[in-house]
Amino acid sequence: MSVSFSTDDVSPAERDDYWQHIARRYHGHDIRFPHSGHDWFRARSVTRDLGTATITTASITADPAWTTLEAHRTPRRLHWADTDAYEVKLLRHGVLYVVAQDGREAALRPGDFALADMERPRDVAMAAGGHQEVLTLLVPRTQLPLPSSELALLTAVRLSGQEGSGSLISALLRGIAAEQDTYDPAESVRISSAVLDLLTAALAGRLDRRASIPDKVHHRALVQRIYAFMESHLGNSALSPRAVADAHHISLRYLHKLFEAEECTVAEWIRLRRLEQCRRDLTDVTLLNRPVSAIAARWGFADTAHFTRLFRTTHGMAPGAYRMLHTRS
Repeated sequence: MSVSFSTDDVSPAERDDYWQHIARRYHGHDIRFPHSGHDWFRARSVTRDLGTATITTASITADPAWTTLEAHRTPRRLHWADTDAYEVKLLRHGVLYVVAQDGREAALRPGDFALADMERPRDVAMAAGGHQEVLTLLVPRTQLPLPSSELALLTAVRLSGQEGSGSLISALLRGIAAEQDTYDPAESVRISSAVLDLLTAALAGRLDRRASIPDKVHHRALVQRIYAFMESHLGNSALSPRAVADAHHISLRYLHKLFEAEECTVAEWIRLRRLEQCRRDLTDVTLLNRPVSAIAARWGFADTAHFTRLFRTTHGMAPGAYRMLHTRS
């Protein structure tokens, strides 16, 4: 289920007041506009269920002369929106987004994110000129198995989206925002679980409380890191279950145990993902001059004959024939 709002639904003169109403009614905060600028100001938000969480994509285009656009969740507004939750704010597109709570400020650049507690006042501000896009993941308090007293130490703390677990969380959230219309309810639950496991692991790491995380959360977070590693190394012909295990400092036996509950073994997943990437390249008209062997090598198939056999088994025809069939003008 999704809920969307847009200033395009009202006249230009009503945009500021309309968006103020939406912000108060559904998010429990007041917006402070630099000045009336309805000729420039446009905003849209889409909120969708994501398993036990919800994710909101908010995009704002404002007068280039505006310096900042602020939103304040004051004590008198706390009852206007769910307080039994945390929110994760991620800057998807823009220049700067600041989250302030508990005497701290997190200055976010694109890809970065920060935690805020909906139970307490908090402020946000963005460099308002031009186009900005912010993702908000609303997580029920019960879904983060860490003491609230310790999570309070991490509110309004910048978490980099460029390294470690943060990069996986950032990429996953941005991917969800781009493709969430395609998810069925079961997929939404699985994706929500993956995000929350990674988030829990990342927050516990910052608190040095990894030992307090349930084993199943540790395991699921590790599986998500392994998937991300494999995806980013598909082009390396040396990628194998052994290489994956070594890269994560675990035994091959433990790697296989981690994947017992997954739909594919590690080797099967690598093979299927490589084949899918090759299939996509073969149907890309901009790559028609690239030989089949080069496409196979790009995705980790060092032996073209072996790739051809696998592709024919999967798709019922040779790669060259598949390309001709799907790139005819």
